[in-house]
Amino acid sequence: EKENKTLLFVGSFTDKKPGEGIYIYEFNSKTGDTKLTFTLDSITNTSFLKISNNGNYLYSVVESQMKLNGKVASFKIDVENSKINLLNIKDCGGINPAHLEIDKTGNYLTNSNYSDGSLSLFKINKDGRLSDFKQVIKFKDSSIIKSRQQSSHIHSSNFSPDNKYLFAHDLGADKIRKFTFNNSNDSLKNHKEIRTNLGSGPRHFTFHPNGKFGYGVNELSGTIAA
Repeated sequence: EKENKTLLFVGSFTDKKPGEGIYIYEFNSKTGDTKLTFTLDSITNTSFLKISNNGNYLYSVVESQMKLNGKVASFKIDVENSKINLLNIKDCGGINPAHLEIDKTGNYLTNSNYSDGSLSLFKINKDGRLSDFKQVIKFKDSSIIKSRQQSSHIHSSNFSPDNKYLFAHDLGADKIRKFTFNNSNDSLKNHKEIRTNLGSGPRHFTFHPNGKFGYGVNELSGTIAA
């Protein structure tokens, strides 16, 4: 009798050169034991991972923290053999991809580029592969902490619980950037700015399950905002 299998995916930095970037473990939720089953080699700086809503695909940033445009990779998850198979890799349109988000339909992926302060939108095809990016939005802005906020740094993004909006978190500008998400024409529109406290450096965000509240982690001030 086969027990339910839980896979644990670990992304990592590879010191800016091709190396062992993604590790897959079989995870025992009763004992906490892990068993390494697969290592993805010859890939660079796969520092952030995101599993598709249906659990069939894994997405990873590639070549984060490099001087050139980063990429996003899609993989098919092979649960039976506890491994992943590469589907495709696409240019993410910006430098240093730091975070991936998938919309509620599972048809769109957004990527946050830290170093050049940009946000890119991809369509996810039915077979899990990524399209070329549909949109790249770049921001020019700054805030008060000179060492970290001389320019925009988009650190993450979140679709609203109703899937009508996307909120992107700009650590470099102390702003949350709100867009209307229109999935009928593959675009983010109507950019509005929500200001956070100066010097806070918004980094990550999550919505409460009731859809009415949200919570942001501020990296530079070490605070959580509600």
